[in-house]
Amino acid sequence: MTSESSQVKDQASMEAEGLMDKASAMAKDLAGPAGDLAGRAIEEGSEVGAMAQKAPGAMRDALDTSLKQQPMATLAIAGALGFLLGALWKS
Repeated sequence: MTSESSQVKDQASMEAEGLMDKASAMAKDLAGPAGDLAGRAIEEGSEVGAMAQKAPGAMRDALDTSLKQQPMATLAIAGALGFLLGALWKS
């Protein structure tokens, strides 16, 4: 019986190694696409960050142009926005 139990142990060990090899191969297969996806997410995140940094400058330029060309309209819009923000803040 000792030889039979050692054979069973050896077979179980070989099957476990086979399963580990399959799991390792599956993990490697999944790692490639996951890495690509992570790389694309990082690239798009940096693009969004760059656009977010440019937004305040563009807004300031638009406000300066509006103040120079139509000062009263700009003042009226600023007052309306202030009123709306105040109303939202109060509620």
